[in-house]
Amino acid sequence: MQNWLVWLLVILGGYMLFQAFTKKPSKIAGMPKILFGTIGVGIVLVALYQGGMLSGLSLGGLFAGTTTTSTTPTQSVIGCGVEDTTVTLSAVNSYTDVPTGGNHRYRLNGQPALTVADAGTFTASPGDKVDILWFNASTGGAYFSDISTETISCKGTQTLSKDLNQNGTLTLDIYNEEGNLINDNGENETLASGDVVTLNAKLRGTFERGFTHGGLIIVEWNETALDNVIVDFGGKEVPVPTVYSTSAVYSGISQSKAYTFPAVLGNQIMDGKITIDADDTQNPGFSNDPNMTIYTYNYFVNDEKGGAYEIGAEDEDDVLAYGHTGLVTLQLD
Repeated sequence: MQNWLVWLLVILGGYMLFQAFTKKPSKIAGMPKILFGTIGVGIVLVALYQGGMLSGLSLGGLFAGTTTTSTTPTQSVIGCGVEDTTVTLSAVNSYTDVPTGGNHRYRLNGQPALTVADAGTFTASPGDKVDILWFNASTGGAYFSDISTETISCKGTQTLSKDLNQNGTLTLDIYNEEGNLINDNGENETLASGDVVTLNAKLRGTFERGFTHGGLIIVEWNETALDNVIVDFGGKEVPVPTVYSTSAVYSGISQSKAYTFPAVLGNQIMDGKITIDADDTQNPGFSNDPNMTIYTYNYFVNDEKGGAYEIGAEDEDDVLAYGHTGLVTLQLD
């Protein structure tokens, strides 16, 4: 209804109400004053309702059967004039802004999860809550998954975006006590029985790649030659994942521990320490080199918990959450 017509009817209804309360005759325009005043009140209320001024008061039931041109059917619920929102999920490379492609998983208001291709759309309503698993926990895709929770805005279209990190290469460099990089060219760490040494180490990332959630380093050694190996990149010791298989080299005489490390982004270099405690009676020698396996963390869908989004090195079925692995041998002499 046009604003000028709304106010004209309000004035007319108000005038009728005023006349009903101020005029002495028992009738006005041939009808009882109370009826005349009631009609005036009705005209005011109808005019205000048609003008959208009473929509927040849930008075629609008073005017059943009336015609309205209002375009705000959900306004009484969320104060919004939009009924449906077309939502686009779009993820991009965190360094280059190139679209990631792939698929994304989402839950609307806790309902069963659905998937949509990158840059694809689905329909929601303003005020809906959307839980998104970006890149849908792909175990071998180019990108690490991530999660976010969004609330649909009061508009007809909305794009939800997320920066994702592309998988790269993690390099673990270990330096002997002389400060030389341990490698296959003759550089190693010389140990005698009873030695305890702490070596400097560096975890190197890759340019414009990122290990969003960090991961863990599993170190395995011959327990008859070494008493302990501790890896410290600012994380903590955690249980060794079930998916990890003991090396055939140390079968029956191996000891393993797992240590976490935080996110490594871009060509970041993360400093750490590796402490080796040799057996008190046996010289470790070159045949007892500890092996270090790198697993990266990623989100996965835990079907045993109703499809909850969780993060780790392996899922609830003891399968790697992401296919990236690396192996480094700490060469001893």
